[in-house]
Amino acid sequence: MKTITTKEIESHGFNSTQARRIFRCAKKYMVQEKGCNFYAGKKVQRVPLYAVELQLGMELN
Repeated sequence: MKTITTKEIESHGFNSTQARRIFRCAKKYMVQEKGCNFYAGKKVQRVPLYAVELQLGMELN
């Protein structure tokens, strides 16, 4: 499974605030929709790439 961090989201052209918001939404999706309570922790710094792509509605390369 490919994962992504906020810094990697920023490297795709998003500013730091946008990257953090996207990351939080991806974590929330993983907890609420997929039932992965691991992502509810504050120290989690990586989320699956597909969760971020789903939030953005586009594919990241």
